[in-house]
Amino acid sequence: MRWITTILVLLGAVAVPAAASETRHPCAAATTRCDGVLVVPLNHAEPGSEKISVPFSWLPHSDRDRPSAGTIIALPGGPAAVMGQFNAFADTVRPLLTDYDFLMVERRGFPSWQCPQADIRDAASVRDCAALSGDRAQFFTADQRVADIEAVRAALDARNVVLYGNSYGSVEAPAYMSRFPRHVRSAVVDSPTVFPDRATGYAGGNTWQGDLDANQRAIDDACRRSLSCRALPGDTADRLAEVVAMNRRDPDIPLGALTEVVRALDPFVARDTNAAMQAYLDGDKAPLRRLVSLTGPPPGTPSDPNQGFRTGGAAALAYVCNDFAWPYARSAPIETRRAQLSEYRAQHPEHPVAAVEATRGYGVWADWCLGWPTPRHAPPVAGAYPDVPVLVIAGSFDSDAGANAVTLARQFPRGRVVNVPFAGHAVSVLRPGSTYSSCAAEGVRNFITGRPVPSCSGENFRAVGRFPVTSHDLVTTVFRTAMDSLTSRIPNSVGVARRTELPGLRGGRVVFESSKAVLDQVRYTADTVVSGGIQLTGDQATAELTANGKLVRMTWKPFEAKEVTRVTGSVDGRDFDRLLYVG
Repeated sequence: MRWITTILVLLGAVAVPAAASETRHPCAAATTRCDGVLVVPLNHAEPGSEKISVPFSWLPHSDRDRPSAGTIIALPGGPAAVMGQFNAFADTVRPLLTDYDFLMVERRGFPSWQCPQADIRDAASVRDCAALSGDRAQFFTADQRVADIEAVRAALDARNVVLYGNSYGSVEAPAYMSRFPRHVRSAVVDSPTVFPDRATGYAGGNTWQGDLDANQRAIDDACRRSLSCRALPGDTADRLAEVVAMNRRDPDIPLGALTEVVRALDPFVARDTNAAMQAYLDGDKAPLRRLVSLTGPPPGTPSDPNQGFRTGGAAALAYVCNDFAWPYARSAPIETRRAQLSEYRAQHPEHPVAAVEATRGYGVWADWCLGWPTPRHAPPVAGAYPDVPVLVIAGSFDSDAGANAVTLARQFPRGRVVNVPFAGHAVSVLRPGSTYSSCAAEGVRNFITGRPVPSCSGENFRAVGRFPVTSHDLVTTVFRTAMDSLTSRIPNSVGVARRTELPGLRGGRVVFESSKAVLDQVRYTADTVVSGGIQLTGDQATAELTANGKLVRMTWKPFEAKEVTRVTGSVDGRDFDRLLYVG
């Protein structure tokens, strides 16, 4: 017979661990991973309210001869279903799991809550989506979510909690700490693109303009590290505004696609964006047109944002609409909210392209939440932040996470920030191909155990300053062609790296076969045609290419943060050994 214990937790109160073994969940006695379900109130403030089931996974510490050193509770991002991320988070802290227990609790509402007919452009449709659940929509929120986690913690009699939150977990970690402070020993918050406001307790951050501005600053930072890029006039924002203005006068590239280049922050984008925009302003449109074609969704990817919301996004709307402070009254009718949002945007204009304009009318979260009912006052954070050690980690290639990290860390008496240059989202969560996540993961583990946190960086390229139209000399042009062909494979690249075929800058194509790039009639400059293969082995590239009828062999290290690199090889059997500029 399966035992399921119902734990009733008052919202905002501290749960008392179960005193008798018969009230604990059977997983509390497990010695290996135990997947369980706990029944909790829909509304923890009313223990007699409707009950829902919350799945969880519990991994007891492996050294059974010693007591647990504590419990690491993972708070993955989204808001989305979390149980599929169990292994990724457990692997990140795996060396500690000899002594520490590990817990992940599913986010209520996922993955089953769906609205197959929802249209997020229509506030009435969003309202009808919420109405399918009656008045239940108001209880899929961070305050109830952390009460679920506390209920599971109590049912397992887990102690000395270490919170490890990522992305939306930067809302949930403070929410848990403010409600159940006596159980928390320390916390790590990774990639706070959103975070609770100290004054209101509601979440903020990640606005359209804030995101765009932050990404432009990150691209500027990459540009300033390159001699050729920082020699360009103005900055990223200046160039984007000029390119947008040109396209308003003479439409060529959709305005949303132009802003997407900057918003799709990635090593590939940061390397090429400024040079491509400057070339466009100077009359050479090929580099920016190619960049725009590559920063959109891959071929075959649905472009309708409704797809995600119709297959699980109803719960995401519930969390974001309830947990955030929006520039309209929480209890106001839809039309009043719309008027208040319009007034806010008139006072805080979005530039150089407005969110609704850039998204083909779909808008962003502030638009999508217009129709979602938020009748219950339920700020994620309620109460003081505890005086415990808190580490906030942020990557410079992650929207406004760097600035948010500083603000969030200051809320805690013992908060500290670790910034990882050129790192993207989910800095410390281990993933293949990342050059910094293992270092950041070590930092998480060291922080938890009281050891020094290492400095980490994801920097491995120099930004381009210009795209020449004609060849300077054959070796330089072939080298630049090869470097350009490998740009999408810069370690830590995310979106473009998934593509198996890319266009050459001015013609031809590059096809990727595992660790090899095959160039087919690629033109980096208009007067030089290059074909052949480039083999990547470790940190080294070896190319055998034909260029304008000549056989060119070369070897170099392509992914380094250096202005020049040593290139050795031969042209039609004649050897060369040169230092060439990479940007």
